[in-house]
Amino acid sequence: QEQEQEQEQEQEQEQEQKQKQEFIHVISVYKSDISWINLLDGPYVLYYKDKAEHEPYNNVNICGAETNVLKFIIDFYDNLPDICVFTHPYNNKWTHPGNLYDCVNDLYNNRGFLNNFGPLTKTSPFIDTKAHSTVKYDLMNESGWWNDTMYPYFGEIPNNFVLNKISGGQFYVKRETIRRLPIEFYKNMLKFLIEKSNPDSLYKRENCLDQFWTSRFMEWSWEFIFTSPIILS
Repeated sequence: QEQEQEQEQEQEQEQEQKQKQEFIHVISVYKSDISWINLLDGPYVLYYKDKAEHEPYNNVNICGAETNVLKFIIDFYDNLPDICVFTHPYNNKWTHPGNLYDCVNDLYNNRGFLNNFGPLTKTSPFIDTKAHSTVKYDLMNESGWWNDTMYPYFGEIPNNFVLNKISGGQFYVKRETIRRLPIEFYKNMLKFLIEKSNPDSLYKRENCLDQFWTSRFMEWSWEFIFTSPIILS
């Protein structure tokens, strides 16, 4: 009986320790209604575009939330919390069921039991066979994106490498998973997106370097970046 009590105490202590993990919710904001943030259980930061007064939570308005993710990782690489959650600012949208704050609260309240990387919810969009037909591997190569940013760490572009992976810029990732890759990877990726993406092209699809496409490269590839084997050249 004493042994059972000791085991129960150890299990309770282990669960308590897991729930003490540091957590941050990074919300990319741009002319959005964010009144719902008062309903969040855990800590959060608002990440802005072209708002210098909010530094370091500010970025140039290129490639939407994807460049915010990269800049946050770069700025806090050595001091990242245990778990980072990245989302858009929209409380209600087709990309997640119900309220965004409920989705994030569920992650926060179960933070001790999360995987190294995962979607916002179990029903988050993923790239099934139908969605896969819209993925532009040719533009990843034509734009130089894969060769300049991914090739040094992952080698030649794998066939159908995003098939059955999550899609979009809303996910959670643990510190150790981010640090699988050196900070130089994230710096180079951010540099490419900012310097090579065509200006004022977030909604244009005319060129492989339009922001519509370069931001999609990231949305399609986050799971691959954080979970696939790294092949350093």
